[in-house]
Amino acid sequence: MVVVPKLPVAIVHNIFTQLREDPDWFPCREAILACTYVCRDWRDTAHAILFRSVKLYSHQRYDLFRDLVVSTPRIAAYVRSLKIIGSWCEDLYPLPPFLLLEILEVLPNIRHVGLHSITLLGWPAYNALPPEPFRLRGKLVIESTQNGPYFNQHCLRLDLLRLFTDVDHLVLLENVNDDDVIGRMTANRRGIPPPVVRKLTFGGPDCYLDYNYQCGGLDTAHLQSIDVEVTNRAEARHAGKILRKYGPNLRELELSLCEAVVKDRSKRGPKGAPLPTLLELGVLARIERMILRIHHTRWPELKSTLNELARLFCGAYSAALAAVPSGTLRELTFIFVMPHTAEEFASAAVHFAPLIVQAVERFPKLEKILLVVARTLTSEQCNAALRKVMPETVADRGLIRYDHWNGKWAKIDDDD
Repeated sequence: MVVVPKLPVAIVHNIFTQLREDPDWFPCREAILACTYVCRDWRDTAHAILFRSVKLYSHQRYDLFRDLVVSTPRIAAYVRSLKIIGSWCEDLYPLPPFLLLEILEVLPNIRHVGLHSITLLGWPAYNALPPEPFRLRGKLVIESTQNGPYFNQHCLRLDLLRLFTDVDHLVLLENVNDDDVIGRMTANRRGIPPPVVRKLTFGGPDCYLDYNYQCGGLDTAHLQSIDVEVTNRAEARHAGKILRKYGPNLRELELSLCEAVVKDRSKRGPKGAPLPTLLELGVLARIERMILRIHHTRWPELKSTLNELARLFCGAYSAALAAVPSGTLRELTFIFVMPHTAEEFASAAVHFAPLIVQAVERFPKLEKILLVVARTLTSEQCNAALRKVMPETVADRGLIRYDHWNGKWAKIDDDD
């Protein structure tokens, strides 16, 4: 009889983890699933890999997953990420918020919740609202969802964000109200404190963010960072409204204006106030870090070279920096990945260098300027190009640092 030596659990876990990270995940998932029948150690290790990130689709019954995690606490403890995603075939099961909370309450280690392209219902009038919000201690993403429909008068609208608190990062993108939302009764959330959110990411107007704003907003004392991308003037005005409320206590702002600048340039007729003026950046009295994204964008009506786009974008960000109070900014990051060759960077540096000079002169407490460039460029090439068009008094201060474009700056979601 041949005795097979027992593999340490740590080695088995490492093997399964490598399979989990394989790009061709689906066959690997079947292989890991088969390993659950080998022995108890392999089963527990495989389940920890398989259930770390769970995806449910809107043609599946959410209550069956709830029953699974309720009846099997061992599996519930493995779940770190839960994403509910709209199916390509048919959106059979709209998600009731109370069912989402029932699932989350039995996941002790949940750190990421994503709701993508699904329908979120209101709150049933016959169900009592939870006395305490759910403490997520992680990331909440609500993207491209529809709020409603409300099929009858027994389904109430509520401030969805007040169902959560202690959220490290809240992402709200392209969520819209159903046409039937106006005129419905509203669930009473009196006595529930504003949601504690530490970082907020949003684009244009969002039904959940706007309704929360009407109901009192987020906890302003804890919101430290905002990441916003505006693509037109209406979104710039909306961002200005949000920044006017939360800006006085912000420590960090990440801003992308490029697409809005291009659309504004291609628009014919009167344009009104400059885009940076609409953002209300003058309220950032305690800002310490800013990240400005200068990225390539194409608009059919505007045929511009990379050099022309660099001039256009840098002009807009120069106006934005001029509006920011000068007393507290310590770190400024420019994500400037449009040039891919040393020649292109040198050509664009003519427009980019004045931004750096302006920042150095305007912000006396500035300690670091980080320039994120394409991976095809070296720091030596960038430094040489900037020194040709920048005063020596600025270049020799040693404030400029370089980093290459990577997953961190691309905001690649690593929770899958």
